[in-house]
Amino acid sequence: MSTKKQSQSADWLHETVFNLVHAYKTRIRQSINAQALGLNGMHVRVLNVLNADSDVCTANDIVHKLNRDKAQVARLIKDLIKLGFVDKCQNPADKRSQIVRLTQAGLSLIEQVSAAQDKVLDCMTKDIPDEDLHQFKNIMDKLVVNLQRDESNTDSISESL
Repeated sequence: MSTKKQSQSADWLHETVFNLVHAYKTRIRQSINAQALGLNGMHVRVLNVLNADSDVCTANDIVHKLNRDKAQVARLIKDLIKLGFVDKCQNPADKRSQIVRLTQAGLSLIEQVSAAQDKVLDCMTKDIPDEDLHQFKNIMDKLVVNLQRDESNTDSISESL
């Protein structure tokens, strides 16, 4: 199959993935009124990491869990502190680092986010049999693995553009 034919036959996949991600993010943002709160998807991901990590969580832990650079995570934490959703305190186990934790407002917001995510997932998966959802999850997992495995290839792709 020629490159042009491959590209044309995959156009529907590009559109489908984009439309799904966009629709999901839009519904979540609307449900929690993210724009009014000054939040984006990465802010919510940081909040989710902090909520899931009941033990000590440092900025470096967030960097590793989200696979993001330190500067981006530092900006996200700074934003969330300014908004009153997280705070930092000295790490008693390591005086060189600080613990990042949810405030009461952050805990309240994460409850809203969780409820919104559940509501959106219920809406999105309505009338779809469990078997189809499991198959979809397996395919999505394979797509993610392929992308992660092929990360080194993206450098050569971007150089050719």
